[in-house]
Amino acid sequence: MKTERLSWGTIYVIENTGEIRFSKNVLNSRGVLESPALADIDNDGNLEIATSFLDSSGAYIYDHNGNVLPNWPQFSGGTSLASSIFANVDEDSDIELLKTAGTEVWGWDTNGNTVLEFPKLTEYHATASASVFDLDNDGLSEIIASSDNDYDMRSGKFKNRGSIYVWETNSSFSEETQEWPMFHHDAAHTGCYNC
Repeated sequence: MKTERLSWGTIYVIENTGEIRFSKNVLNSRGVLESPALADIDNDGNLEIATSFLDSSGAYIYDHNGNVLPNWPQFSGGTSLASSIFANVDEDSDIELLKTAGTEVWGWDTNGNTVLEFPKLTEYHATASASVFDLDNDGLSEIIASSDNDYDMRSGKFKNRGSIYVWETNSSFSEETQEWPMFHHDAAHTGCYNC
């Protein structure tokens, strides 16, 4: 699957044979600057597709036929320049959709409800995708995000540095249950769901 920036707002689903399964203009005149995230959020054997759009700050989840799921889109407080991820970051066994936008990391359950303790705040501007991993080997997931140009509100000047943020969760970590926990799925950034 790919999102094609040149056609502004069109998602293409391409079979492994190279045939286009479908293409759908999902939001007229709005740019797609990020690659999609994939997950089987309803355990029906079909992958759902998550993406968002440059000028709407909306997070969208589509079914495998390109239909927007009920209760979507959800909107964040800032411009989205990074791909969304699917990971389990709360105490249930279901996955959540996370995306960075503006100065925040947003989290929603698959029904579109904001996850408790979200959004997480960063400095200016969270332009890279969040990641979920067990950094300290304690069996719990951590959410990792960054900002690229921190800003001092008191002085009104940029700090000429970025920051990395790590938030501990109460969610048990298992690589097998993290559907799309980072940019392009895995540490090698294969963009491959089931390889």
